[in-house]
Amino acid sequence: MRVCNTRVDKHYETVIPSVKAEKDAYIEWPIASNLAQIHDLVDVARKSGSTVAVGLQGRYAPPVLKLKEIVQSRRLGNILSSEVRAYGGTKGRGVLPVGLKYFAQREIGGNPITIGFGHVVDFVQSVVGELVPGTVHTQFELQRPNIRIRDPSTGEIVETIHSNVPDLLSLDGRLTHEHAAQNASLHFHFRRGQPFPGIPSLDWRINFERGEVRLVAPSGISLQAAPYDEPVTIQLFDFDKESLEDVPWEWNDLQKEVPIRARTVLSCLYAFADGATRGNGWVGLEDATKRAEQIENWLTDSGW
Repeated sequence: MRVCNTRVDKHYETVIPSVKAEKDAYIEWPIASNLAQIHDLVDVARKSGSTVAVGLQGRYAPPVLKLKEIVQSRRLGNILSSEVRAYGGTKGRGVLPVGLKYFAQREIGGNPITIGFGHVVDFVQSVVGELVPGTVHTQFELQRPNIRIRDPSTGEIVETIHSNVPDLLSLDGRLTHEHAAQNASLHFHFRRGQPFPGIPSLDWRINFERGEVRLVAPSGISLQAAPYDEPVTIQLFDFDKESLEDVPWEWNDLQKEVPIRARTVLSCLYAFADGATRGNGWVGLEDATKRAEQIENWLTDSGW
């Protein structure tokens, strides 16, 4: 198995020789810089027989799996709606370190929208269902176009560049899920940078017929990585009982053997290497391509 975790604009040229050579590969998300490269990877993998996994491991983060378990149990009935407020993608609002200057260059392909928002909107849909094409309304904005680039070794600003990547978006649309009401909907707000003091970086709620569930991640939005400096909590409110309860979740024994940042991706790599079927612990290239197309279509439809 080949593992590709270079900068996103190097993914395609790094991994395509291995895929052509019929080698299995694991590619960090985003898959590549643009849809043309992604579609070529898909075509080459189909012809060569190479099996390719993509790092959308947030679907298998333990807190996300716990929410999925609640949905599947139908304890609270069908999903009526879900709301997400996420603040992140970078640590600063109008500043980037030299090494992340490309986050302000949309042509590179890796930025707070495709990475920060991309991971979250992927694992959210893995729980509450896919957004139905034709029902989605998006609004993208660039509030801070002038980005200061800081040298982390000195703390000095070395240049100011003009970004062409949105830093604010709102999205709403209908959901399709076997356990969702007919007109169930998702409402999503994302802003690059830190939240207001005291507001969690990620606040995700799922409203059901007979209750509501809330996930709070105070210190980050990337449940697939390391936003666990403060506890990530899940609470369930049962309307019939008028009771609020804490819902526990935990890392498995294997995950506990490695640093937090590596835990979820470790599980996906093991599932892939052990021959688990697509969707059973890891995300396949064609499934991930649909997510890349979805995000790119939202951007282009909004004029980006």
